[in-house]
Amino acid sequence: MTGLYGKYKIEKTDGSPIDPKALYFVLRLDTDKSARRALRAYALLQSTEFYVDIMKCLLSIDPNMVEDLAAYEFDLLGIEKIKDLKLDAILAKN
Repeated sequence: MTGLYGKYKIEKTDGSPIDPKALYFVLRLDTDKSARRALRAYALLQSTEFYVDIMKCLLSIDPNMVEDLAAYEFDLLGIEKIKDLKLDAILAKN
């Protein structure tokens, strides 16, 4: 099958019911570079704290994503946040 279709069954980890009318879209981050880019774009629209959490996750999967970061993302994170992400070692390589 190709295209958009119901491929996954979604349930909450605590077992509570989900809204049967809700729509979900699943991204596989470990193998799909486009999924990682999509999540990064989404994170940029959220709070700085959420963005930092997402970037920690994404950079742990693909450290080379640091090369895709725009200057304004470094501004958004601030130098302390970059050190929190342990990017200084990655940045030293470039």
